[in-house]
Amino acid sequence: AFTVTGIVPPNATAGAHGVIVCFNTTQAAAIPYNALAGDLVQAQGMFTVTSRALTIIPDSGPLGTKITLSGGGMYLAGVPAPTATLTVAGAVWTGMGTNGVVALNSAGDIIPDTSPALNALFGVGNNTILATHNTNPALTSSAIFEVIRPTFTLDLSQGPRGTQVIGTGGGWLAGEINFVTVMMTVGNNAPQTVGIATPDGDGNIWFSFKIPSDIVIIGANVNVTFTANDNNGNTSLIVPFTVTRPSIEVEPTSGAPGSEISVMGEGFLPQCPVTNVQIFGANLVRVDDLPITDTTGGFDVTGVIPGLAPGGYAITSTVQGVTVTASFTVLTGGAGDITVALGFATIDGLYTRVWTYDATTQEWQVYETAAGAPSDFTTLVKGQGYWLEVTQDCVLTYGAHTYNLYLGWNLIGWLG
Repeated sequence: AFTVTGIVPPNATAGAHGVIVCFNTTQAAAIPYNALAGDLVQAQGMFTVTSRALTIIPDSGPLGTKITLSGGGMYLAGVPAPTATLTVAGAVWTGMGTNGVVALNSAGDIIPDTSPALNALFGVGNNTILATHNTNPALTSSAIFEVIRPTFTLDLSQGPRGTQVIGTGGGWLAGEINFVTVMMTVGNNAPQTVGIATPDGDGNIWFSFKIPSDIVIIGANVNVTFTANDNNGNTSLIVPFTVTRPSIEVEPTSGAPGSEISVMGEGFLPQCPVTNVQIFGANLVRVDDLPITDTTGGFDVTGVIPGLAPGGYAITSTVQGVTVTASFTVLTGGAGDITVALGFATIDGLYTRVWTYDATTQEWQVYETAAGAPSDFTTLVKGQGYWLEVTQDCVLTYGAHTYNLYLGWNLIGWLG
């Protein structure tokens, strides 16, 4: 029986190793697991060499997370002022120590240090930090830091230009000012900044912004993408968004002639004149009263349905050469008699009075536009003749009927 005490070779790799004891010392170095001729293997067994481990706190987070590195156990007797070089993915990690070189204490442990993860070397997922003792044999110790990608989402996936969108996310570094920048990319154009958010104490972000109104839409919808990033190199996954074509909505969607209708547009180019709002070629409002789109490309007008036959019609609106439509159903019956104000709505403010002759009473009747002035009639009768005094050349439209009027007095036959 005997007892032999030894030291695991400093350059032994981690894993299982065979241990052989034999009498023939001249052949010992050549004996792995089987005996050579003339050699007597007295005993053999297995010994597992464990890896040296660094201690890293925390062991996960986004890029820029400040970590504390210590431990290692890379002891070599008699080595003065021992040091180790830190590498990530084979490249020296200069984010800690002096150009990646850290000091070791007498036990071969890294003297604790705190430093942020270096963006250029660390990628999303597990990253192995390797410390290598700066001597021969080179002892190593390692730890794994997991880079977690911060998140970013939008509350909507589509909408017209000018749509208010809310962006949220999590996992960003907390306590920074004006830290997370949201970028939008349209097609092959360069990304542009649409917002900046500040992470709260838990690393969450929230902010609101509008889809830019100057995005050019020709034909189909436009697909754009959004990403959030910070100065440490963190970038969210790409978030898609569809910018829909301009559209109009009518309220209500059906009504009798003489009923009121609202036409609301959205997604047009901002600060541009609305060229027309029509049904069956007839203007719902005077051309001079057509609005200009607001800063988000929207508009809202109120008009009156002219005398049209019952059935389905298209409401059309045009802005900067882009025409969109919505459906409207003209119902049977009427919304009451056609008043003078309704019938002459497209020349409102351009006529001063209207005369007609009542054949039944053999009397002339007048309609006055001046406030408080008495009028003999307030409704228009189909087939009746009316004298209109206008202050300038203009065009009166109602339904499919058009009357070219000239400065002064004009005689028209109403709807016939």
